[in-house]
Amino acid sequence: MRAQIDTSIVFLLLILALLGGTFYYVYLQVRGDEISDMASRGEQIPFLLIIGDEGETPLLTQVLIYDTTTDRAAIFDIPGETGAVMTRLGRTDRIDELFRLEGTGPYLRQISELMSLDISIYLHWSRADIETFVDFLGGLELFLGESIEDFERPDPVLLPAGNVRLEGPKAVTHLSYERLDERPVDTGGRRQSFTEALIHAITRSIHLIQSDRGLHVLNETTRTNLEARALASLTHQLSRVDIDRVIRQRIIGTYRSVEVTGEPRLLLFPHFEGQWLRETVNQVSESLRSVEQIAGDRDVIVLQILNGTEVNGLARRTRELFQGLGIFDVREFGNAEHGTYRTTEIIDHRGDERMARRVAGVIRAERIRTDISDDPAQEIDVTIVLGQDFDGRYVRQ
Repeated sequence: MRAQIDTSIVFLLLILALLGGTFYYVYLQVRGDEISDMASRGEQIPFLLIIGDEGETPLLTQVLIYDTTTDRAAIFDIPGETGAVMTRLGRTDRIDELFRLEGTGPYLRQISELMSLDISIYLHWSRADIETFVDFLGGLELFLGESIEDFERPDPVLLPAGNVRLEGPKAVTHLSYERLDERPVDTGGRRQSFTEALIHAITRSIHLIQSDRGLHVLNETTRTNLEARALASLTHQLSRVDIDRVIRQRIIGTYRSVEVTGEPRLLLFPHFEGQWLRETVNQVSESLRSVEQIAGDRDVIVLQILNGTEVNGLARRTRELFQGLGIFDVREFGNAEHGTYRTTEIIDHRGDERMARRVAGVIRAERIRTDISDDPAQEIDVTIVLGQDFDGRYVRQ
């Protein structure tokens, strides 16, 4: 009888174990992941994208913000020479030094603090891994304004001009190659073009990526703090990005020479101690979230910016602010008829108060007037005349 009882207990335990295993398997199949949960709630997904080998200066550092309700995205390029006070290193230095010396975690937290944006996700590819991943995607489609022929390097560089599809190694060469006369804005634009091409390649190959082989390649090449299921979900979300409406942003600031460990380094310090950057992040997030069409069937507001003060370069700097927000096209900028405007004016040329107020809200201007043009060829929707009450970022009340 004892043997029968023992056998019954063992049999019962086996049944319970089988049921438990079945329930756990079903749970794994139906449970969500953090990316899918964010998408179901209609949230924006910010994450850090890094390309580069550990212990070295990264080739690319960018923050991507994807809005799951509008399928719009923004790319913030973070130049390696951005200056920051890094308590972990005990000094002010290039921000990418933190990645080189301390790794991904501290680097992510520093950039999150710099932008005042809660970034908890990162995707990191080494140089070899991104080459493998790009090859798997079938290459990147890029436009090269001019050919590159450099045979003086140990590894000669030969890239054709025009619309090309570059395999992994050549795409990374294009990303990393810097001309001596290249401006920082052009370097940042090249990095952003690489990322846009990568997103486009993911869109083109999403069915391949979602296959067993594709998911294996994705997980083998990508270093991330996401679980495999969440990484697959993020890739699926990226395949939905409206690539023609991606907002490009860069850090706007001033270069200053700073002595670091006994040597001078030229660092880029964001304007207004980073406040401009943080406000820009907020404005871009609002632009991504907006589903309204502006100015009839268009989704941009065409601006003219005039400097009505004696401050040199004010219209140009303000142009950079508006141009990067994704919903403004600054068609003209320059000086007003005189430099003695005391107050900033927003002039509506379309009779659309909604447009004018949206422009005014960016710089907190309150004075708005309407001056509708009779010229049918008039392209300007709103004119901004900057006055002495404008401090370079906001109108002082």
